[in-house]
Amino acid sequence: MFRQRKDYRKGKNRRELPLIAGIVWLAMALFLSGVILPTGVWSHPAKKIILNYNKSAGTLSVTIQHPSSILDWHYIKTISISKNKENPIENNYENQPGNEFTYTYTVAASSGDTLTVTAACSLYETTTARITIP
Repeated sequence: MFRQRKDYRKGKNRRELPLIAGIVWLAMALFLSGVILPTGVWSHPAKKIILNYNKSAGTLSVTIQHPSSILDWHYIKTISISKNKENPIENNYENQPGNEFTYTYTVAASSGDTLTVTAACSLYETTTARITIP
């Protein structure tokens, strides 16, 4: 009445992963590569911050090297500037213009003042640089 199906594949006694289990494993792998790896592997602070102060114009040029392949997602989010360890002024951004870029700020500083700049990445890494005005 009932006929047994013949299995012509090699290793017919070998257990195979059901389709639903394969889909679950694939979903977990995509989740881990899309959520865990970007923050752990792609997250890095700015490579370098170069500061130049123009005393006659009263401006501070901040050049930042921060390579990113997704400039709207992994970027320098905040640049904080403080003078002589006083309350910092924060400048917030929603992306970065390139892998190396320069912002210029008006900052009143005198000889002997120390300007501290901290660049914070959108993925929570920071880099700090200082310049003392001659």
